[in-house]
Amino acid sequence: MVRRFLRLAGVALFHSACALSLVACIAVVVLWVRSYSRSDHFWLMHRNGSAQLLRAASGDVEFMSQRTYYLDTSQRPWLRYEHSVGDYLLPSDPKTVYRMHGRLGPVRWGRSGPRPAPSEAEVRSRRAKIEEYLARAEDLERRSRTGDARAAVERAEFHAMAQALYLRPGPGWTVSAPAWGVVLVAGILPAVWLYRMTRRRHPPGHCRRCGYDLRGGGDRCPECGTAAPAAAGQGVG
Repeated sequence: MVRRFLRLAGVALFHSACALSLVACIAVVVLWVRSYSRSDHFWLMHRNGSAQLLRAASGDVEFMSQRTYYLDTSQRPWLRYEHSVGDYLLPSDPKTVYRMHGRLGPVRWGRSGPRPAPSEAEVRSRRAKIEEYLARAEDLERRSRTGDARAAVERAEFHAMAQALYLRPGPGWTVSAPAWGVVLVAGILPAVWLYRMTRRRHPPGHCRRCGYDLRGGGDRCPECGTAAPAAAGQGVG
């Protein structure tokens, strides 16, 4: 009984992994095609300032994890999607960002060393700048008359607040690889599943599931418990 349960659990786990790999393979193919016309960015953000980025650009897929120190992260969204064109289509070079970097064939990686958290003096100074930005924005809003002027002031206020809340980058790492390589890796399990399905055509008189020889008789397969077909107990020739 336990052996049969473990076998069924393993089969279910294998099928689930194959389904997820197939979905990932299709998604990477779509991003691969789009990456030559626009760069897609998928962000997963956390309240402690850390964030993970999945980026596709110019035929490359990049995964990055970065810790950034902010004064306040309560307004950051958990998930965010962005797309861009132009210079953002160029693949990133870890040598220009990370202290430690390397390359293994087409795969590039980079990692920054430990970086200290901001000091209390730096936090107090940045909070004073935020109050200055808010006072200046409030004064500009009072002077703005038209809707376009108010919109320009709101944009300027947003960027000023974003710069004020940002303190310094923390530790992080990145790995990038060609999209075709990611597709090959993600397609291994679906290919194995397809191979097993095509090899599952067992001859008459054998179990339809595991291929066990049922010509000796019996209503069920003694190996996996599958019900025997009507012709399973008939001999061949």
